[in-house]
Amino acid sequence: MTTTGYLCLLAGRDITARTDLDNLPIELSITDNTTTFEMDIADDGSSNPVGALQEVVIIDGATSNPAVNLLLDPLMAHDPLGSSIYQPQPPGSANGQWLLAQGARATITPGPPTTISINNTAGDTYIEQYTQPLTVADQTPYMLSVYATITAALTNAQVFLSIRYMNNTRILASGQQTWSALTGTQRISYQLAAPAGTTIIDVQIGLTVTNSSSNSGTLQVSAAQLEPMWWPSLQSYPTPDCNSAQSGCYVLPNGCTIRQNRIFTGFTVDGQPDYDNGFDRTWHVGVRGVNWLLETQFVNATFNQQTDAAILTTLIAQLFPNRLSANNVEQGATIDTRTYDDVQFSEVCNDLANTTGFLVYVDNYYDVHYAPVGGSLAPYGLSDNPDNITTFEYHDWQPQSFDATQMGNRVTVHGGAFTQTTQETFTPASGTSVTLSNPAPKTVTSVTVNGVEQIKGVQGNANTTFANGYQCLVDFPNHKVLFPASIAGNTIVVTYTFDSQIRAQEMDLLSYDTYKIWIDRKVSDTTIVSTAAASQRALQELANYAFPLVAPQFKTYSALWPGQSVAITNSKEGYNATLFLVQQVIVHLKGEGTTEYEVICGADIPSFTRHMRNLHRVTMRSKALAGQPLSSIGLCIHETTSTGVDSGPTGRYS
Repeated sequence: MTTTGYLCLLAGRDITARTDLDNLPIELSITDNTTTFEMDIADDGSSNPVGALQEVVIIDGATSNPAVNLLLDPLMAHDPLGSSIYQPQPPGSANGQWLLAQGARATITPGPPTTISINNTAGDTYIEQYTQPLTVADQTPYMLSVYATITAALTNAQVFLSIRYMNNTRILASGQQTWSALTGTQRISYQLAAPAGTTIIDVQIGLTVTNSSSNSGTLQVSAAQLEPMWWPSLQSYPTPDCNSAQSGCYVLPNGCTIRQNRIFTGFTVDGQPDYDNGFDRTWHVGVRGVNWLLETQFVNATFNQQTDAAILTTLIAQLFPNRLSANNVEQGATIDTRTYDDVQFSEVCNDLANTTGFLVYVDNYYDVHYAPVGGSLAPYGLSDNPDNITTFEYHDWQPQSFDATQMGNRVTVHGGAFTQTTQETFTPASGTSVTLSNPAPKTVTSVTVNGVEQIKGVQGNANTTFANGYQCLVDFPNHKVLFPASIAGNTIVVTYTFDSQIRAQEMDLLSYDTYKIWIDRKVSDTTIVSTAAASQRALQELANYAFPLVAPQFKTYSALWPGQSVAITNSKEGYNATLFLVQQVIVHLKGEGTTEYEVICGADIPSFTRHMRNLHRVTMRSKALAGQPLSSIGLCIHETTSTGVDSGPTGRYS
């Protein structure tokens, strides 16, 4: 299928006919993860409620045969649980992997292709798989298909495909189709509509026997596919193979495979119904992009001498299992020390990006990108004299401007507090004490006199006195070390620790030479606890602000996405294939498959919303230590006794 226009999915259901996407502006940005746009969804008969946090996917209608395969390992390349005999599991206990049938052990050899043999087998022999939670939409038809070959003639047996629709407690509907013979390798399929309340699908592929004491035969199967039949009037089913071996297909972090050219992926975050009459209504829905997921999880951890890539991949695996992937996380630098005290994962991403100058964002396929500016190049350039092969046109170019209001060429970074160790040497001419240069020593770890370690006590402690055999006493309030007798002419070495705050400053001499003025900027970041990290942060700040900001703005019909870098040629502005970072895009769906992209380029400058949100977090944050275990963990289920809380419709898809 190749269509014009756009296709739209809500919670795994096709709502293309229920929403008018033409002229719908979709704002995407690398500077604000909470950008929201509004869309209207018709609900004739008020029978299709819209719930919170339902997935919204907008697909380019020019996609050829768009599909999703809900089966994990559709090529059957892995041994089903070690080729053991497993009874079909309760729904949800073994979702997303191939299982073997209950009953007498038959020869099942993992693929591809998978071989299923019977020889006087008492029961049906098959492989099966339960779909993962939150991947199924009820009241939607699904088709199961597989390539099958009978390699040894079937006696008293048939090939069968089965679909069972279930919720968490029972089977809601089921059906199967059988074949007594096949012609060579044949793609067989079976379809069945999911009833209301369906949350899980169980599929079975194998051989069913008609005589339990006398049967034989061998079946080979490969490339299984379970797909929702969203657009039967636009394309035929089953669609072409949708698995990792096919060009144009993509495996999502949850293991499902898609063939979709996505314009947008996000979630419903607010909704308001407007009743047109007594029966029909229109939902006015606020939708937020997939980058919003970065805001949903908190990090409480300390990392020492790890790369930025290792920090991100570790946290993504811990915080977003089966939700986000890290296929495009690149290594930029080794981070000496980072401490995060219940900060949002987005703050961790911004902290690392501010240190290395990298960009971080989530694409429409739930994959996190962390790469240097220019690391993700647009597949073509834009030009005022395009060749329509490697460069394409743009229009509505805004006359070039500059912004020096945020400029700074001397940056001071104030980091967090850390414990520093120092050593001081004294050779007093007289007296019975030495005074430490730091006025607030934290601990004194060593005191030597002429190289001999002394027994230390604390001044004012009745148990640690000279009379009790202590050779020196530490007077912390007065930052002194006391001795019982004169230490004139002796060499005293004191090793101690004290709390200090990281402060580092970097300056851009080229900027100063150009403008003949120092302009100060200050960065306060308590996650920075080393001088090296503070210096690196200051250098990155200079890279963004040492010179006036330049932000080209234009429109184009060539697809561009935030985080990409695009080469722009503009003879009036003097740009000749000059690379610019795409910072913000407003996608205008014009209808009939025409999409216009309104683009703002420039450095990754935090939006006002991001500044205010971060300011609120800092002022409200406690002074707790990072990495502390929770003192209490509770698990509860709230019973909704009023209409004030959305519990969500059944069969939600994400």
